[in-house]
Amino acid sequence: MHATYAATLLAIASLVIAGCSSDDDPDPPEVDAAQMSPTDGGVEPDASAEPIDAGTPAEDASTPTEDAGAPDVDGGTEPIDAAVVGIDSAMINDPLGLSDPFDGDALDGDWNQFQPELVDVEVSGGELHLTPNQESVWYQDQRGPFFHKEVSGDFIVTTRARVRKDSDRSAYVGPAGHYQLAGLMVRNPLTGPENYVFVVVGDRETLVDLYIETKSTRGNRSTVGRSYPARDSSDVDLRICRVGSSIRLYKREIGDDTWAPAGTRGDNVSRDQFTRSDLPETVQVGIIAYALSHSQRRETFGPDMRASFEFIEYEPVSSVDDCTQ
Repeated sequence: MHATYAATLLAIASLVIAGCSSDDDPDPPEVDAAQMSPTDGGVEPDASAEPIDAGTPAEDASTPTEDAGAPDVDGGTEPIDAAVVGIDSAMINDPLGLSDPFDGDALDGDWNQFQPELVDVEVSGGELHLTPNQESVWYQDQRGPFFHKEVSGDFIVTTRARVRKDSDRSAYVGPAGHYQLAGLMVRNPLTGPENYVFVVVGDRETLVDLYIETKSTRGNRSTVGRSYPARDSSDVDLRICRVGSSIRLYKREIGDDTWAPAGTRGDNVSRDQFTRSDLPETVQVGIIAYALSHSQRRETFGPDMRASFEFIEYEPVSSVDDCTQ
């Protein structure tokens, strides 16, 4: 009986040793990534969680990620196409050594700042952000904030502007029946009466629409034009081209390749081209952003605008034909 019991134990031990000696454990079954749930780790992470390279705006939860499309039924806009954002220093033209991709964390020291206290200034996410903190305007002899560099001779200056509500950065600025505008300006640097030309985009006086506005001020007297028809977006590329005494103002929808005249009019005449032989050889050229209440609605107004500029390019130009290249 003991012999039988011992034989049985020996047989069981042999089976256990045989099972433990195998080094060919089967691999776990492969899982199709398309079938994995978010908790499996097989789903692409949200873009806001991915590492961001130097050419991609690093935006917080309140920063818009929309392009120039019309607002949807929820009052927002469609997501920005990744192909039209993320300007870095290697992507912009800088033959004059003046261009800026705004890829740092502060405005470079080579910028001249005129009345910067009128706006909150921030450089983040590959953009310059200007948020008016009080009312101001560029009109007649009234002055607002201006961030500029000096340029001589003939030139092109180009920027990409996104003008949004500060209270809801997924929404276009206004329309609130006030003046909340941002864009590009060329100005005589000499003291005395104001002399400048600008092109801006934003909320302009009406309670319904958004506009591109142009303005030519000579000796404190301003001539104003606005786009017809009105716009459904306050995101746009803007350009000023100076050739001799001619100042020409342009717009381009973000993502498009073709430049067009700003299309502004006033008193039934075009106001996107001005002859300004009074401006000197060297002028101030740069970015403006301002907010002003409508005279009949002052009691209800508080600035609600955040103007974001993705880059600014300064380039030389040899002829009017180069203005739209």
